[in-house]
Amino acid sequence: MKVTTKGQITIPKGIRKRYGIHPGTEIEVADSDGEIVVRKAGSKNAVDRVYGILKGRTSWQASEELVKRLRDGE
Repeated sequence: MKVTTKGQITIPKGIRKRYGIHPGTEIEVADSDGEIVVRKAGSKNAVDRVYGILKGRTSWQASEELVKRLRDGE
């Protein structure tokens, strides 16, 4: 796989199909211990999705926010 002059790559068709990646799908790119990680946006595990949202809030605000995020699939 080569990177274009615009910094683009092509995700192989089999991988796109397996993970449900279609035109317009949001993708995240991260640096993880010296490796490049590409994943569908929002595909983090449940703990990663809600980590840190409770900081600095009262217990009822934090609870409502947590429930909302989990229901919305964030």
